[in-house]
Amino acid sequence: PVPVTDLPDAVEKAIERKRIEQTRFTKTLNEQIEDSINMLMCAMEAKNALIAKHTRQVVAFAEEFAGWLKLSPESQLHLSLSAKLHEIGKLGMPDKVLHRAEKMTALNYDPIYDYCIIGSNIIGEMDGLQDVAEAIRHQRERYDGGGFPGSLKKDEIPLYSRIISLLDAFTDALQGQTMGALAALNDLRSECGQIFDPTIFQQFEAMQIYKLSAESVSSDMSSTSNTI
Repeated sequence: PVPVTDLPDAVEKAIERKRIEQTRFTKTLNEQIEDSINMLMCAMEAKNALIAKHTRQVVAFAEEFAGWLKLSPESQLHLSLSAKLHEIGKLGMPDKVLHRAEKMTALNYDPIYDYCIIGSNIIGEMDGLQDVAEAIRHQRERYDGGGFPGSLKKDEIPLYSRIISLLDAFTDALQGQTMGALAALNDLRSECGQIFDPTIFQQFEAMQIYKLSAESVSSDMSSTSNTI
């Protein structure tokens, strides 16, 4: 029992204790999730080093693009996790399926794309990562509605999924030619509005142009300084 006059202080102390307990619980939970993710990434590295390398590149682009879009810290974290885990479902795919390179269309389903559902089911078991699981599940949707697994279109597709779809393809295109980022994007341009969200494509292209301009200015300043 607490005297009425002391009740406000007692309530405030109880709330503060609860806040501290919740903070400790959240920190412990986040550490457990981080440990689980690190173990999954180690398993992916052991299964297929090329996939792991590709994933690291997609993560780097995702983190850079999240800053460009000025996403909230929480959204930046979840986009980064979505990129880091977007191919984790391939841990459950037979090697003979992973080695296939068929392109999926609405009329030509390739079982390799089951990894989206497998990965989503794995990550969906982790508390607080439901939106990451959804991003993984729908990363192979198409902007025109002809994708997998839900035939979602336009803004029905989760934002993180639309971003990962582009960054995943961009990373592959960048490895397929030697002309740089803008040439890689130009290779994907015909699929803008079909596979890729046009707004996201334009924003990512703008970021690449800005980076190239900044690098050019920096190079010119360095050359001028050396000449002087």
